[in-house]
Amino acid sequence: MSEQRLSHAERRRIAAEVKRALEDDALQIYAKAAGEAAAVWIPPPSGAPLKADYLLTKAIDRYMDGRLSEEDLFRIRCVAFYLVFGIGGEEWSNMGVAFGLSMGSPRANE
Repeated sequence: MSEQRLSHAERRRIAAEVKRALEDDALQIYAKAAGEAAAVWIPPPSGAPLKADYLLTKAIDRYMDGRLSEEDLFRIRCVAFYLVFGIGGEEWSNMGVAFGLSMGSPRANE
């Protein structure tokens, strides 16, 4: 672990890089793409899908052991966000979009 922390500008740059790397042609980010990107750093447990809490726990362990840089730890944090909130992610169905609701939809105000 280094004593020097990532600056705000560095964190913004990394977050933008991760976002661009995960976006599809329609500028949408799917949780599946985030999971595939995360597996480069932290492989999923055998026979189970990769979940954000598992990913972050393993990433913190590796960072504390000195096997992961602070920059990669922040990249994984960004990827974990998309695992949870990306299209098809862990919280996607809880946000209403799984039921066909969207802003301005006639059903949104029912």
